[in-house]
Amino acid sequence: MAALSAKSLSGGAAAKLDAEIFGLERNDALVHQVVTAELAARRQGSSSTKTRGLVAGGRAKPWRQKGTGRARQGTTRAPQWTGGGVVFGPHPRSYTGKVNRKARVKALRIALSAHAAAGSLATVDAAKVDEPKTARAVELLAGWRTERPLVVVVQRGRTPSSARSATWSARTSSRPASSRWPTWSGRVR
Repeated sequence: MAALSAKSLSGGAAAKLDAEIFGLERNDALVHQVVTAELAARRQGSSSTKTRGLVAGGRAKPWRQKGTGRARQGTTRAPQWTGGGVVFGPHPRSYTGKVNRKARVKALRIALSAHAAAGSLATVDAAKVDEPKTARAVELLAGWRTERPLVVVVQRGRTPSSARSATWSARTSSRPASSRWPTWSGRVR
């Protein structure tokens, strides 16, 4: 297997990537399962309808049981009536599904491996950005993957000037390295 590396946007040497994280085989089923679960968990789940018991009114029988020639009815809020309740309608619920932690981490590593193989990963030396200026971040990111937004992952416990600079750029989204992001050393916390 060839050595894995990521291009450096700040002009330094290419960063060497750990094969445990960036050299995994594709597993589309696992990535699909994790992405589907995450998108489902983002759903609000607040749609609601009123059943016949929740609709206001309809206490008395609209007409007597026998002798009118019409069909028997007990309430004007039954589902067949206009203004009546809804049968089997949606009620507030959670769409969250469980995905095992190791499966979620592996899916993220597979996605990072796909980006490493496609050459769409890059690094920035935080020492080269000494003050938080958006213009400097835009200058570093100029010409890099212009068709899609960028995600800047910041090392845990630090907020370097490069991350603060990239925060205000229209194309970037800064994320702290947390338990959802494996660290570059391969340890998951």
